[in-house]
Amino acid sequence: MNESRSLTDRLADDLTANLTVSIVAVGIALIALLLAPLGESVGNRFLLLCTLGIFIPYAYDEYWPVEYSPVYAVIWTIAAGLVTAGLFIGAFGVSLQLLPDDVAGIVAFSVTVCVQYGVAMIFPRVR
Repeated sequence: MNESRSLTDRLADDLTANLTVSIVAVGIALIALLLAPLGESVGNRFLLLCTLGIFIPYAYDEYWPVEYSPVYAVIWTIAAGLVTAGLFIGAFGVSLQLLPDDVAGIVAFSVTVCVQYGVAMIFPRVR
């Protein structure tokens, strides 16, 4: 007999597995949404919001080899958020000199996500 857990139990575990990281990442994303110098485009702010609030917790959960205590997880998330926001804003600024506003946001998003996952995948091998 297969005694697998119910879908509700698995979903609850997935949603609360790294709750500290998720809450801090969403908080950083909301602060960056208000403060980031990305012009008037809502799309660019939405891409930054996704990069910070969705991809940081996902990278931590799926690729990061160490599961930290809540205090260290908060520190890790703040550091990852600052690096990610800086990378996104920097890539946006460079792209904006060559491309229209909306395209620059897409380029910044793509560069940031690729660097995030690249670092998250390479770190376990180096460590």
